[in-house]
Amino acid sequence: MRDIYKKDEREVLNYNQALANAFKITFSVIVGCLLISTVFDAIKREISLSSVLLLLTLLIVSIVTIIQAAKHDSRNIAVYSEEEYKGALRKIRNTMIILCIPTAFICHILFNILPQFFQNKSIKIEPLALIDDFVFMTILGIIFYFIEKQRIKKEY
Repeated sequence: MRDIYKKDEREVLNYNQALANAFKITFSVIVGCLLISTVFDAIKREISLSSVLLLLTLLIVSIVTIIQAAKHDSRNIAVYSEEEYKGALRKIRNTMIILCIPTAFICHILFNILPQFFQNKSIKIEPLALIDDFVFMTILGIIFYFIEKQRIKKEY
């Protein structure tokens, strides 16, 4: 007799896919809310508690995601043709470019705006510091691209 609580492989796969999609949506909403909250904070020239809490939530979710990915050994990407290899490289490149922008924004908040807030200074958004953060994150994105490129294993 089949155990009604035991799921077959297809049901588990569908469940995991639904959880992955829910995580993507939740993560995107947190980042979007953080960006909107930060824009309003910049307009008002003060940091709200919601921005700090959203930033902490984003950092906690990111750390948990990194730990879970390391636990499940999901490091290598196997490709079986030249087209898949080029597609994987394109996906990694686009991911690195897309992730550079919010990461630079978060670093700017952490290292430039929050210290001003905690020192009770008036908050000034300096364009040069923002550009500096974007350049730094772009360089890190390029470095991470080459690191991630090593994950792709050609199986052909």
